[in-house]
Amino acid sequence: MFIDFGDTIMIIIDLQDKLLKIIPDHDRLIHNIYSLAKTLESAGTPIILTKQVKLGEIVDKFKEFINKYPVIEKKTFSCFGSEDFVKVLEGTKRKTLILTGIETHICVLQTAIDALEKDYNVIVSYDTVASQIKDDHEWALRSLEKKGVMILPSESIIYYILGSPDHTFFKEALRLVKERRKKYSI
Repeated sequence: MFIDFGDTIMIIIDLQDKLLKIIPDHDRLIHNIYSLAKTLESAGTPIILTKQVKLGEIVDKFKEFINKYPVIEKKTFSCFGSEDFVKVLEGTKRKTLILTGIETHICVLQTAIDALEKDYNVIVSYDTVASQIKDDHEWALRSLEKKGVMILPSESIIYYILGSPDHTFFKEALRLVKERRKKYSI
């Protein structure tokens, strides 16, 4: 199987107000992460959210997830530097991480590398991660791909989860995808 959703967990890294202010096109980023999270949730995939100390709260759009899933506060750039994160992740017994959040070249990169070193499979949805500087984002993704991280667009993951138009979440996912295409197509 391309992606085994029974073995997958989504990590939303540091989607906080103070960080988002420096990210270009952050509305698009938020929409893409939200759409992917809603679709993964419909498939029963658990989610972990993290927040970096002193950088404020996670954006309001994700309040529904904050009330359902663990939110881990961290002092290190890699999520694996937090004992609480490692404990929660290991408790899920899942070995494939879908990483989203900010910034690509710092927290996402370090988390992905640490995950690979701990024998996790890592997927990064390139349109659900971002950096303040476009080159930092792109070079981090190139580096991760060379290390064996699967880099995909969020829409590919969404449609893989759904499998067919018969999925119970298909209509809502299609609405989110169409909204994304309408707002953010070039």
